Amino acid sequence: MGVFDSNKAAKAIVAQKPNTHKTAQGILKKCYRKSHERKGVSDVIGFNKKTGQFIAVEVKFGKDNLSIEQDFFLKAVKRSGGIAIVAKTYDQFVTDFYKATDNEKRQVQTKSRTKKE
Repeated sequence: MGVFDSNKAAKAIVAQKPNTHKTAQGILKKCYRKSHERKGVSDVIGFNKKTGQFIAVEVKFGKDNLSIEQDFFLKAVKRSGGIAIVAKTYDQFVTDFYKATDNEKRQVQTKSRTKKE
């Protein structure tokens, strides 16, 4: 797994002299650098500033499926009380996100009622 360095790619393409035999593909391949992140970490990660709840979104397109590492990561997020979403379309993501955050609000409200009683 690697990380694409867009600044390096842009500089290499701009610096390319006319009539050289470098291909854009060759330049772009050199602009990947090894990543030190853990395999399976979701494409989008963050947290809710108010609650501190972790949110992980894995983006999938077409016939793309979760890898074993991605599945493991999302399950770990859920076990830890976070929100884990696999987004295949934008509309599905929005629906799942609001379902998850609505459920979290209900759980918080239930907990606060229990403490008051």
